[in-house]
Amino acid sequence: MEELLVKNLEPAGESVENIKSTTHCHASIIPAWYEKHMQPMMDFARKLNPNPFNQPSDISDYISLHQNDYLRLGNHPEVVEARKNANEKVRNEAFLSSIFGNNSDECEQFRQNIKKCLNAGDVLLTTSGWAANVGLLEAITPLFTPIYLDKHAHPSLFDGAKLSLGKRIVVNHNDTDDLIERVKVNGPGIVVIDAVYSTDGAICELEQYLEICEEFDCVLILDEAHSFGIFGNGGGLAVERSLENRVHFRTVSLNKALGGHGGLIAGNNEMMKLVKASCRSVIFSSATSSVSAAGHNAALDILVKDNQRAERCLNNASIMREKFASANIDTGNSQCQIISIAFKNEQDSCTFYQKMRSKNILTSVFLYPATPKGTALVRFSVHSELKIEEINKTVESAAETLSEMDLLNKTVVSNQLNS
Repeated sequence: MEELLVKNLEPAGESVENIKSTTHCHASIIPAWYEKHMQPMMDFARKLNPNPFNQPSDISDYISLHQNDYLRLGNHPEVVEARKNANEKVRNEAFLSSIFGNNSDECEQFRQNIKKCLNAGDVLLTTSGWAANVGLLEAITPLFTPIYLDKHAHPSLFDGAKLSLGKRIVVNHNDTDDLIERVKVNGPGIVVIDAVYSTDGAICELEQYLEICEEFDCVLILDEAHSFGIFGNGGGLAVERSLENRVHFRTVSLNKALGGHGGLIAGNNEMMKLVKASCRSVIFSSATSSVSAAGHNAALDILVKDNQRAERCLNNASIMREKFASANIDTGNSQCQIISIAFKNEQDSCTFYQKMRSKNILTSVFLYPATPKGTALVRFSVHSELKIEEINKTVESAAETLSEMDLLNKTVVSNQLNS
C-alpha cells in the first residue's frame, strides 16, 4: 500500500525516498478496512499509463485544446489590468458570506452587469459552478420530490441531487420522450439539463424541455456553464432562443467564457429569495473577492462588445469537425466548441493522449465517473484564437495516432456511451 501511495503522490523532481520519509507514518496508520476500500481505485489509477491528469504547467510550446477558456479572456491585458487595480486598492473586506452583505463595489457592479447580460430577475454569486449546482438543488428540492437528471448532466448536478431531500431519477441523454414517460410515472418534479454537455458537445432541445415542464408542472434547471459567453451575445442558450423568462433557474461557471473563478445562480426575483435564504454552498462560503469580480467585469465587458470572439470559436469548431469527418474520425454528437472522440477502454484514451502530447497537442481525458466504467473520452476544447494551421495539425495528428493504434474507424460513437 505504501508503494501505491508513493507512486501516486510523487511530485515532479522529488525522489521516492524523500516521499517515503514524509509519508511513511501516514501510510502505516491507515486502517486495514480503509486500505481494502482504497485498493481498487489505487490499482485503477496505477494501471493508467501515462496518468493523463498531470498536464504541463508551461504550455507555451503546445496547441492547447485542454482548457475551458474558450474566448481566451483569462489573460487578456484589460482583464489582467482590472485585477491588478482592484488588488492595489486599499479596502477593508469582510471576507464573509455574501448573504450577510459587505459585498465589494466590484462584486455588486458585476452582479448587476451579469444580471443584465442574462436578462435575469436576480443573480446570486457563488464560489464555483459546482457550488452553484450543488447548492441550488439542495436548497429548492422538497422532500421525496423527483429530480429528473439527464444521464450526461454535469456531476455537480448529481452531487446536488444526492445532498437534497429529493428522489433521483436518471433520464436518457437528450431524450425528451424518455423524460415524458418518467414524469407520467413519477409525477411533477425538477428537470435538470445542461445547455451544452461537457462530454460530447451536444446541445439540448431547450424549447421541448420547457414545453414538457409547463405541461407537467415541473421546475427546470438549466446549466449554462459551457453555453454562457458562446451563445446569445454572451447571455447563453436561453437568451439566444429568447426563452430565458421561461427557465426557472440557470447556473453558470465563470471559469469558462470569462476565464476567471466562480459561478452563479440566476432566476426570477421571487424564486431567488428562497435560494438566498437556504443555499448552503453560499451561506457557508466566503463571498467572491473584489479582485476576481473586477476581472469578471472586464472580461464580461469585452465579451459583450466583441461577439466575434464567440463566432470565431464556433467557426473554428465547425472547421475542426468537418476535417475530423473527412479523416473518418467520428466526433459523435458535437454541435459546438466541445469535440470528443470516444474509446472502448481507458488505456486507449491515455495512450492517445500521450501520443498527441508528444506531438505538442494537449487534450483532456474523461474517465469514470465522468464516463461509464470501461469507456473513455478524449476532449478537444476549441477556442477563439485557434489558427487554421493548428486545426490542420491537430486533425492530421489525431488521424495518424489512431492509425498507429489500429483504431482509425474503430472508435466508439459518443452516443453509445449511453448504453
